[in-house]
Amino acid sequence: MHTPCAVPDGFYLVADSASRNAAFCASVVDAVRKVTHVARADAQGCLCGEPAVQEGVVEVPAKQLGLCAGAATPAAFACTTEVYPDSPQPGVTAAQCNAAQAAAVVGALAFLAAHHEGALRAAA
Repeated sequence: MHTPCAVPDGFYLVADSASRNAAFCASVVDAVRKVTHVARADAQGCLCGEPAVQEGVVEVPAKQLGLCAGAATPAAFACTTEVYPDSPQPGVTAAQCNAAQAAAVVGALAFLAAHHEGALRAAA
């Protein structure tokens, strides 16, 4: 049974617990941090009811839950990005949230370029 939770304020990732790609997720979060704020864990150390495994990242069985990061792709490096433009923090806009999503892609590609250059060549 699903228990509703408060939507975290800021950008965060939902990663697949079957993949465990902490360095990849950190690269994405670090890139996004330049554009908008990263969601902070609540008093229990959770984001949306799930334990945060690092700043702005939770891991869940994505394939089992039917989330994009697990069900939609067999990719070795995948996560679901979440960011909402209704933050109570001043200056957060839909455009900033779109920029955060673009920064997430940049962070992911930077990680792959630094650590898996051969995989990028094979995909091109």
